[in-house]
Amino acid sequence: MLLPLLVLALLALSTVSPRGAMAQAVGDGPRALPATHRIGIPEPLDPSVRGSLGLGYGYTENVLGSDDVHHRFIADVAAAVVPLEWLAFALSLDIRHDNHSGTAPSDADSSTVVEPRLTSRGALFVGEVALGLEAEFWLPGSDTASNSFDGLSIALRGLARWSPENSPFFIGVLTGFHIDRSADTALLANSLSDGDWLALGVSEDPAILLGVAGGARLGGLELFGEWTWDPWVGDGAPSLEKSPMRLAVGGRVELADALLARLTVETLLTDRPPVGRGQRLSRVEPRFSVMLGVSYAFPFAAEPPPPSTSPPPPPPVRQVRIVAGHALAPNDEPIVGARVWVEVGDSRTETETGADGRFRLKRVPAGPATVFIEAEGFDTWSSPLPEDASEPLSIALERALPAGELRLRVRTYTNAPLAATARLEPLGVSLETDASGEYRGQIPPGRYRMTVTAEGYREQQRRVVIEENGVTVLNIDMRPRRGSQ
Repeated sequence: MLLPLLVLALLALSTVSPRGAMAQAVGDGPRALPATHRIGIPEPLDPSVRGSLGLGYGYTENVLGSDDVHHRFIADVAAAVVPLEWLAFALSLDIRHDNHSGTAPSDADSSTVVEPRLTSRGALFVGEVALGLEAEFWLPGSDTASNSFDGLSIALRGLARWSPENSPFFIGVLTGFHIDRSADTALLANSLSDGDWLALGVSEDPAILLGVAGGARLGGLELFGEWTWDPWVGDGAPSLEKSPMRLAVGGRVELADALLARLTVETLLTDRPPVGRGQRLSRVEPRFSVMLGVSYAFPFAAEPPPPSTSPPPPPPVRQVRIVAGHALAPNDEPIVGARVWVEVGDSRTETETGADGRFRLKRVPAGPATVFIEAEGFDTWSSPLPEDASEPLSIALERALPAGELRLRVRTYTNAPLAATARLEPLGVSLETDASGEYRGQIPPGRYRMTVTAEGYREQQRRVVIEENGVTVLNIDMRPRRGSQ
């Protein structure tokens, strides 16, 4: 029942929010860094300052054997700094308030705990795969915890993300180890009521960290799910079937530029370790919890280049020269009828190769120049021409690979056709859609970065793979700029 309700809630939010693709593949989680819920997802980020605020509720059933019930009210506040696209640092506060009720008089109690956490994350991006390493330091917070660093704990996590080209889906993996020293601060644990003992949130045992996540981005809506398990290890640690294993589902929707809302529902799948005074200290997590949060990214403003104070150079004296050469195929056969031109600033001089593959251009203006040769069945060749070049050029052209077809379709968020411009880099060409918002054409095989622009609409970027003799179909939904409609 949880998943359908979650999807309906997010779809309702998406109907009142702008439509379009989010700037990053996976949105920010409770630490103000890309994550599903507990699993961090390495993503290339623009240099920025990021913030996150979350509120939630957790329910814990009878665990003390006295028909007890425990209600947890949760808040998390986080700020992150991203100096480089592969490096980030985050500082967060986890705040929880527990109310306990039960038949035993000692169970009626409440407590509030604040835990600071410092997180650092680095990432490496290789094609469709991203690898990350994360270190998180945290101090337990409790009325019974000593005000020292005795309980400083660290979690080391290895992260991985796979997101196929031209696909809305992603998969994330987590593995790591939690060195938990939080129990060193709980010096008075056995003097607490059972309710306060339950809310301590400290553990005597280290844990292995495991998790798998997956999700999909549908325009401005992102849905995700994750499975995590923290098996305790060490002498006297609770058994594996009592180590916390969780399942969470959730989603995010973009409310405005860089402003995301998220909703997450999580349930604990495993049994509890023995709890209460005199037992081994182990964290007790809610059986069920729901979190609602928002996050925002403040990009670093780019500094404008300083104005030039030097006067413009005087115009050069116009001179001319001769450019000659020989165009050859890879087998050293001459290329007949190839088009040859030289560009010097705004000036362009053209000719064609003869039966012997030779060419000669007269009256080419002096100055920085570039030579181009274009022939059917060969890749276009270009090279800067040295100003002092006096010898004929000998140029070998490479045979062109079979081109692939690109079919591009651009629509508005109301599904109306849209005339747009798509720039392919590093090919350096611009493609124009027709009145129906479509473009079809032959493109050399390779991997490209496409930037799509249209007047009054926000720029969109996509990664495009063109295969030999293949057909690549790409649909783009454009979203209007704020205030343009």
